[in-house]
Amino acid sequence: FWGGGRRYWETDLRKQARQLENELDLKLVSFSKLCTSYSHSSTREGRRDRYSSDTTPLLNGSSQDRMFETMAVEIEQLLGRLTGINDKMAEYTNSTGVPSLNAALMHTLQRHRDILQVTAVILHTMWIELFNHFYLKRVIFITFTFLVFCIFQK
Repeated sequence: FWGGGRRYWETDLRKQARQLENELDLKLVSFSKLCTSYSHSSTREGRRDRYSSDTTPLLNGSSQDRMFETMAVEIEQLLGRLTGINDKMAEYTNSTGVPSLNAALMHTLQRHRDILQVTAVILHTMWIELFNHFYLKRVIFITFTFLVFCIFQK
């Protein structure tokens, strides 16, 4: 069992985990660039009117919006797949026939868990920054509009 199990660990689980981690890394870099261009393009292209209403959706169906949504879904799917692989790795390390005190396996599993956690935190941070960008624009616009309204009412 151990020889075949070790092969399952190395060629199936670890290989899949590394591939997914690499894919996620590339997607996050691309997503970060898209978020940066997305937030800057809203200002450059005069799209502020689109964000001036609380009822106007942030994403309106433009090609950039669709790309943004597609990449976000792809990243979420990759995170889900990587979580599944990490779970299988944990099951394997806890299965009978696998030495429970194998430090190398546990270290490797922890490394992959850490990568997953860091990747999820990075994605979460990117979402927060993008949300804050658009939220702040709305708050500033609404505040400015209110102040102008108050000034002209006097």
